[in-house]
Amino acid sequence: MSDKNYIPISCDLHSQLELAIMHQRKISIKIESNTAAYKITPLDIFIKSKSEYLKYLQDGHQDTDIIRLDKIKQIID
Repeated sequence: MSDKNYIPISCDLHSQLELAIMHQRKISIKIESNTAAYKITPLDIFIKSKSEYLKYLQDGHQDTDIIRLDKIKQIID
C-alpha cells in the first residue's frame, strides 16, 4: 500500500497510542494482515510523506520498528 492510500485512524485509537507513549505503557496491537496480537512499547508517532507512523519496540526484540497507523486495527490494553 502506498502512502497515497493512507486512511487517517480514529481519534480514539490515536489518543490511546499517545497515552501509551506518554506513560511508557506496554500495549498489544492487532494489525490488519494478521489475527495475532503483538505486545509492544510505543515510543513515538511521526508523519512521513503525509502518513502517520508509530515507532515501537516489540517485546523480545532489541531494535525499534515502525508501522503505519492505518495498519493497526485494534489496541488491547
